[in-house]
Amino acid sequence: MVGSEEAKRHKDRAEQCFALADAVSDRQTREAYLQMAEAYLMLAGSVGLEKPRLISSNSAETNPRERPKQTTSLKDRLNSFAHEMHEEACRLPPGSEKEALLKRARLADTASHLNDWVNSPGLQPPR
Repeated sequence: MVGSEEAKRHKDRAEQCFALADAVSDRQTREAYLQMAEAYLMLAGSVGLEKPRLISSNSAETNPRERPKQTTSLKDRLNSFAHEMHEEACRLPPGSEKEALLKRARLADTASHLNDWVNSPGLQPPR
């Protein structure tokens, strides 16, 4: 059980979080402050008794950001990236930067092969 002094401290911190949530305009920051306030109220043992949530959990504002749909397949993107890295490396003189680009190209090529293997119909072991 939380002592009354500690519960008061948690309630005060929750009030501070609610005030900060009211003061900010960024949706994600506001939601973070509201979640912290809820957590403090939970610690104080008085969830739901203080202030209601300022943003409902099912509103459009709290949904995570929309991610863009990929127009090309992962394999195509990996192959394109590997090709670009290889071409860029060919333009550089020998050195650590060229080796780093060639390594990135090899890793992208390996990832493309792994993607093919994982998505194969029989999940054949690598040869």
